[in-house]
Amino acid sequence: MTDPESGRTLECPTTEPGVQLYTGNFLDRIEGKGGAVYHKQEGFCLETQHYPDSPNQPGFPSTYKKQLSHR
Repeated sequence: MTDPESGRTLECPTTEPGVQLYTGNFLDRIEGKGGAVYHKQEGFCLETQHYPDSPNQPGFPSTYKKQLSHR
């Protein structure tokens, strides 16, 4: 993510194949820490994870991880 106005950037390295974006579209004067009040679209969250329907889609990356045997 990049904010051209401030020059701030956010990198989110991950080993997961997908990213879900939450934009706060349903915030409506929610009180947060220190009395801060949040309104619609005043924040976002990136959640790295597998694709939501991975277990049901053979062409998607597997969510199953084999356990290594200890010898």
